[in-house]
Amino acid sequence: MAFEDRACEYLKRIGYDIVLRNYKPTKYSEVDIIAVDHGCFVGVEVKGLTRKADAVFGADFIRAMISKRKIFKITSALNLYLQSSGDVNAQARIDVVFISGGDLFHYKNVSTQ
Repeated sequence: MAFEDRACEYLKRIGYDIVLRNYKPTKYSEVDIIAVDHGCFVGVEVKGLTRKADAVFGADFIRAMISKRKIFKITSALNLYLQSSGDVNAQARIDVVFISGGDLFHYKNVSTQ
């Protein structure tokens, strides 16, 4: 099962509504999943490693892959989606789902600060 598929299943199980997947409105903006959690729009970045890669690199490697630039791309995509859907005043945040081997870690309201 692909990492994004697993993340979507998890998010649905905890009550998120999946709106879109692989949204890339411009060259400089992209987000893996757009979902709604209790009325809040959520841009979800999914990162994962297979068991073999996890043994070599570890979960800390995945966390390091979420740079300020990546957060900017996710924020831009989420804002463009909200503008296009007419929900510019909606609450929004960024979550990250890390999948490392058999484990899944969900971090809510991620920022680079």
